[in-house]
Amino acid sequence: MDSSPPQRSLTTQEFVAQELRNSIIRGEFRAGESVLQEALSEKWKVSRTSVREALRTLQAEGTLTYRPRRGYTVSTLALDEIDEIFEVRDLLETKMLRSVERVDESAIDAMTDASKKFARAADEHDLLAMSDTNRAFHFQLFACAQQSRTLAIVQSLWESTNPYRAAYWQDEQVVAHTLRIQQRSIDLARLGDGDALVEMYKNYRRATHSQLRDIIQDSANNKF
Repeated sequence: MDSSPPQRSLTTQEFVAQELRNSIIRGEFRAGESVLQEALSEKWKVSRTSVREALRTLQAEGTLTYRPRRGYTVSTLALDEIDEIFEVRDLLETKMLRSVERVDESAIDAMTDASKKFARAADEHDLLAMSDTNRAFHFQLFACAQQSRTLAIVQSLWESTNPYRAAYWQDEQVVAHTLRIQQRSIDLARLGDGDALVEMYKNYRRATHSQLRDIIQDSANNKF
């Protein structure tokens, strides 16, 4: 008998928030683009009240920005903000990786499964699935540190770059590099080589930081 707890259905507000997040990651809404309550209400056949509450949720997360008389827009990042995000990520992710004394087989199996799903998503050019499975891969490793508060902060930092992820995953070299990082992470986790993991992740973040910086700069130069 299956003893797993029943899955809780999403409220209408949660459904709208989730779908809008996914749309942003897929690049259907670009950084700085307006998000209209009426259009979302019509698109998903839900009340404007539910849409309004979902927009407030995403505003609180930092995904959306609200300005009087302009309404909601997809949040943008300045170059100094992306620099700050990666500076903090470097500190916190390094802290977690240094605390990982052992990666058990169940975690390695989960990482391996996530990497296979990422590869399939890349073959299908499914930007949302690529983003989700890559995040699942890395956070499975971070979770081995058993530092839930630090993990939550890092998750928020990752999510702050969602509006730029569609452009990021369009680069085939980024995808190929990510697959190599995933495989090397699995190998190092099996070996228990924490120092090598820390160094590899530093280099990986540095490359990601540089790529996102270029994307943000291009976005700022091509405002609509």
